[in-house]
Amino acid sequence: LIFMLAAPLVAGRPMTIDDMFKVQRVAAPALSSTGDIAYQVGTVDLAANKVHTQIWLKWAARNNGIMDRPHALDLGGGNQSSPRFSPDGKSLSYEQGGQLWIVDLATMKTRQLTKLEGGGSTARWSPDGTKIAFLSTTVPSGDAMENAAYLKAQGEKKSDGRLIKNLMFRHWTEWKDPMQRTHLFVVPVDGSAAPKDVTAGLPYDVPTPFDFASGDDFDWSPDSKKLAFAANPDQDSAISTNGDIFEVGLDGAKPVDISAFNKAQDSTPRYTPDGKSLVWRAQRVPGHESDKFELWVYDRASAKVARTTKDSDLSAGEFHLVKGGVLFAADWEAQEELFRWDWATGK
Repeated sequence: LIFMLAAPLVAGRPMTIDDMFKVQRVAAPALSSTGDIAYQVGTVDLAANKVHTQIWLKWAARNNGIMDRPHALDLGGGNQSSPRFSPDGKSLSYEQGGQLWIVDLATMKTRQLTKLEGGGSTARWSPDGTKIAFLSTTVPSGDAMENAAYLKAQGEKKSDGRLIKNLMFRHWTEWKDPMQRTHLFVVPVDGSAAPKDVTAGLPYDVPTPFDFASGDDFDWSPDSKKLAFAANPDQDSAISTNGDIFEVGLDGAKPVDISAFNKAQDSTPRYTPDGKSLVWRAQRVPGHESDKFELWVYDRASAKVARTTKDSDLSAGEFHLVKGGVLFAADWEAQEELFRWDWATGK
């Protein structure tokens, strides 16, 4: 002990910005039904002043059950991000060049799934594995030809001036063009049909664009026949924190607003496994961004909210449905903790 105390300490140095840039940035983890893990890794290229992202994969069991080490997938040039497994775990969707791609994990063959003017992002596989719902930017009508013509006209303008007609003309570092709306699209995984805008005609963004959600702001029904999503239907969104939950089928019918009764924020809809209910995060005070987020359980048969967490002082963040209840994250005594809401006891 005396010797250890007498031993000289190894000289250290303060961390520098160069040290920070050497650290790889891990994000967007995804877990397959078979236990495989995919995620994106960003590596800083100081000389080029860019971050290069790749998809990494860790097999749950390969080589006769021996755990495999994580490795980067060779998916070609460019950046790849946002991996999502198919329900059977055999394929992986990802984003590259602003579009959606799919890789067959058995053959490692890749193919481009979307080629839209407005790109493709935030892929979400249908439970039956035959379709992918995703987000793309388009004109409010959702007409592809109209959108292409509008973008062409914008590109040919000889000035970069903007005519501002509403307060929501910019959000952080992004301009908001009222003629460019985020809409919800669906495309067959096999590429047998073109992507379809299932929210065509809506004059507002789908989903709500201002980070109210905790996770994807849309979800598939268990039978893969409907989608639930959040959007703010108020025309003057600059003074509104309203956000409603809508349901839409794949048959071309208009979306149905199922939470119009709540004039405050509703977001992050999730279907229960049996499809009988929808769970989402909700606020009660209109116009109050910092209001507590409750969890609401909406019975689809009666079209009523069956239970809520209003008696708890916790503000629910990201949540996941589990048997008999919900696991959710919430701030507690300056830390983010994990809580369970049991539907049988109501606690």
